[in-house]
Amino acid sequence: MTRAFDELWDYADPRATRERFLAVRPSVSAQLLPELLTQIGRTYSLQRDFTSAHAYLDEADAHIDQTLPIARIRSLLERGRTFNSSGQTEQACTLFEEALTAAINHGADAYAVDAAHMLGIASSPDSQLTWNLHALELAQNSADSTAQKWQGSLLNNIGWTYFERSDYPTAISYFTRCQRFFEQSDELNRVLIARWSVAKTQRMMGELQLALEEQLAILALRQEAGLATGYTLEEIGECLYGLGKSADAAPYFAQAYAELSQDNWLVNNEADRLNRLKKLAYVVSSG
Repeated sequence: MTRAFDELWDYADPRATRERFLAVRPSVSAQLLPELLTQIGRTYSLQRDFTSAHAYLDEADAHIDQTLPIARIRSLLERGRTFNSSGQTEQACTLFEEALTAAINHGADAYAVDAAHMLGIASSPDSQLTWNLHALELAQNSADSTAQKWQGSLLNNIGWTYFERSDYPTAISYFTRCQRFFEQSDELNRVLIARWSVAKTQRMMGELQLALEEQLAILALRQEAGLATGYTLEEIGECLYGLGKSADAAPYFAQAYAELSQDNWLVNNEADRLNRLKKLAYVVSSG
């Protein structure tokens, strides 16, 4: 049930996406305009301009009536995402639950999966796994190819939930399923992310040499494909450091810091992690 303008999304560049949306706005039909407005709102939410996000969602809602159920579902989803991103999780969950019910009632499987997936993010820790498993079940049982495509992301999310619970064998099982899913669609970057997740989990289980060998193989593939390497370099450094090879780890920590310190999200949310990389790169290389 995707629209032509949905293909204009680049989630890594919401500003450029918004410019493309605004450029096509005059040509969008009155029936689809509210949906486009919800996506313009989302571009602002991704940039944490919540006032502008709500303004576009208000404009969308002004155009929505009972004849536009999908627009209503998309508005609920984006309003919920905006509330969630601004820390108002209770309001967000209420909207996601409403979106989920409406999507199921209208047979809009992809949006039902999206809503359940967002509940897996915004709800309390005790409920997150339940919602993600429900979203995965919806995706697996749907005949909608868009809904089915959610499986990879959900398998990844569920894997990390088990990882955070220190249930490493179960985490690896989900990461491995995630890898196989993306191998079927030939998505190299996402395949390598799944492999990286397995190797990181192996490191946490004490299988340092096995994890190191896998991360080195991933690094070679990422470099060959011209993909970002920061997180892989970090993990190689951690494996070597854990094996007592501090001097060997230092250049990997240094390279990881050089790349990851350019990531605004990490700078704003993982300052201690970046400082640790910088410290290990400096201390072990100079000591």
